[in-house]
Amino acid sequence: MCAATISSAYQTDGIAGIATRGSRNGGLLSALISGRCEVILFPQNDEAGVGWLDNCAAMIGRKVRVVRTPPEFEDFNAWTVGATNKEDVIRGVTDAEEFTPKKGNGNTDQETPLIDKIRQGVCSAKDLLTMAVKPRAKLLDQWFCEGDLGLIFAPRGVGKTWFVMAMSTAIVQGSAFGPWQVSSKFPVLIIDGEMPCELTKQRTQGLQAGNENLLFLNHEILFDRSGISLNLATQQTQEAITAICIETGIKVLVLDNLSTLFSGMKENESDSWERVLKWLLDLRRKKIAIIIIHHSGRNKEMRGTSRREDSAFWIIRLDEKATPGERRYGARFLSTFTKQRNSPNEVPALEWSFQPNPQTGLTDVSFKEAAMVDVVFQWIKDGLDTCEDIAREMGISKGHVSKLAKKLIDAGKIYVERRRYKVAQNANT
Repeated sequence: MCAATISSAYQTDGIAGIATRGSRNGGLLSALISGRCEVILFPQNDEAGVGWLDNCAAMIGRKVRVVRTPPEFEDFNAWTVGATNKEDVIRGVTDAEEFTPKKGNGNTDQETPLIDKIRQGVCSAKDLLTMAVKPRAKLLDQWFCEGDLGLIFAPRGVGKTWFVMAMSTAIVQGSAFGPWQVSSKFPVLIIDGEMPCELTKQRTQGLQAGNENLLFLNHEILFDRSGISLNLATQQTQEAITAICIETGIKVLVLDNLSTLFSGMKENESDSWERVLKWLLDLRRKKIAIIIIHHSGRNKEMRGTSRREDSAFWIIRLDEKATPGERRYGARFLSTFTKQRNSPNEVPALEWSFQPNPQTGLTDVSFKEAAMVDVVFQWIKDGLDTCEDIAREMGISKGHVSKLAKKLIDAGKIYVERRRYKVAQNANT
């Protein structure tokens, strides 16, 4: 066990201690330590301690101080217990020497000019073709991969949380989610900024999601235990979440939802998104996939700046399927991909049903592939009124759209006015 003591440069009594186990885990400290702090490291007197010291200092990325424990003691703790002269221990801390890690372990800021670092990242197309590049792991079927950024959006109350909780359960259990297979078991962390803890517990029980690899950071539990609220728009919080993900081996981070977890950001300003994008890209480089839940606006599109869609590998839209006046205990909705980079094949739209059973406490989850004609009808209801626009969104030919629209016309659900599709007033939704 090796330790680091951190004292604030602005508070003389601000001292914290962090301990990590293993020579490679010093890097976990990098996301927890502010640049305004002085850092003192206490390595063990063994080979692992030497590796920990160099790795830790390299990841922190600046000069630190190190306490050298006498060789007759295993570590600093043994020294404090076994020292015959306690003044020697105190002097060992106050006289801690400055330490700079060896070149090549990460702290090259003062040793290598920026241009040389950038040169290291440049490679020719020829070299790229012969380079050993490890394929990204498939998390769910072909469309959800390691390090992805995915977005799921819908109006309030449609079923976004049901959908993502069932998806997360499948990923941690290594089971199927709808028609999509999971290649292995992967740990998931869901950060919930809105759902009451009681309801989260009920849904976890209903989905039989009691698994130690499915972790929750619920806003109510966090406030009750620590008195704080999360704001993922701040760098300090982002660094803390990254460190927790690394410590627990998280492969999928779910943020539910953008409106409640990111305070102080203006949804319609792309510059506000820059405060988050840098963090999301850092998580991607660490092979952590992110799913962000968001709301749609009155136009049925995702609220806010379209810039957040640029870096997404896939985007799923959920649309209400319950009929007017239907009494709902769970959720019924249609899932449609509006963007999909990974799979070479088209991912079909699906109809989902989540129905809690009051007698058993379990939730019955069912799905079926949505009929293409229903998908076309949904797009028309959402405002796409030309054959060309619908064909572009669905990735099918205009002729195919025309045939599907003809069925809707014959059924009395739509009509044509000036070559544009309109929803019939008495259409059965």
